[in-house]
Amino acid sequence: MVGAFLLDANPEVLRSRLERRYQVRSGVESEVMVTGKPVEQFIGDSINFARILREEAQKHGYEVINTSDLEPSRVAERVIETIKKLS
Repeated sequence: MVGAFLLDANPEVLRSRLERRYQVRSGVESEVMVTGKPVEQFIGDSINFARILREEAQKHGYEVINTSDLEPSRVAERVIETIKKLS
């Protein structure tokens, strides 16, 4: 059996997480080098792609785990619970 799930977050949380991730100068430089885009464009594109992934996951009946308000340890627990359900 093959199963899938999506770790997701609302757009505001995604933006905040990505801005924190790339606020370090070396992170910004490497992101621009890898994608060839300014960081702000990369963040906007990532938020848009997350919406597309969410829609596709829902369309195909995959579980979407919203991590917006969850601590990392709780996300891990939810992932384990979901994998057990898929097994």
